[in-house]
Amino acid sequence: MHWWPVHRSDSSEVLAGQDLKAKGTWLGFNRSGRFAFLTNIRPGYIGVEGARSRGEIPLLFLNSNESIQKIAQALKENRDQYAGFNLIVGEPGALFWMSSNSPDLQPIEPGVHALSNDALDTPWPKVTLARQQISEQGVLLETQLNGSGLLMDPNLANDAELPDTGIPADWERLLSSQLIISETYGTRSRCLFRLSGGQYDVVDQQLDKTGAVVSEQPFSWFVGE
Repeated sequence: MHWWPVHRSDSSEVLAGQDLKAKGTWLGFNRSGRFAFLTNIRPGYIGVEGARSRGEIPLLFLNSNESIQKIAQALKENRDQYAGFNLIVGEPGALFWMSSNSPDLQPIEPGVHALSNDALDTPWPKVTLARQQISEQGVLLETQLNGSGLLMDPNLANDAELPDTGIPADWERLLSSQLIISETYGTRSRCLFRLSGGQYDVVDQQLDKTGAVVSEQPFSWFVGE
């Protein structure tokens, strides 16, 4: 994750990882306080697979001074150009969710929420666990952004609890843990961020194939700085 220049007249920057092939991102922030992130959707969606990179979507919001609502309306009208996605987008005082399957921008109410590869707060085992973890660590996260154990549980769900998203059962089982570990596919990063009193604190961690943290980058700035 780095600060990348944005091709606008005001010399803005976006803090994000970057897909070196399509130049998009799945999580990013700008200095004015807006952030956006994506997950894909595993249950089938009729969008054209690969017509346009989903990594463009966060940048639609981060690279623009238009309102979130206006950009979201344009995205709704063009969503079939992308494979299935969930989008969380926010700025100080406002937080929203929309997806390929629920394309109307929806405000997220205050509270503890979690998102995986289906609709917001769909009770997959790892989503339910994440909400529990955040509830237990919420006060701690207000003072120190380390999130010990948060989203790092490697335990697989019981077969009876697995969702049916149309993929083979062995993959459904592998993907059921928060921390995915295998020889061919797995979790390689974790990002924690907090917005409080106009200040952003972001911690970007890189993981090895065993799930161990091998590098960590902290970032802090004030909105509008």
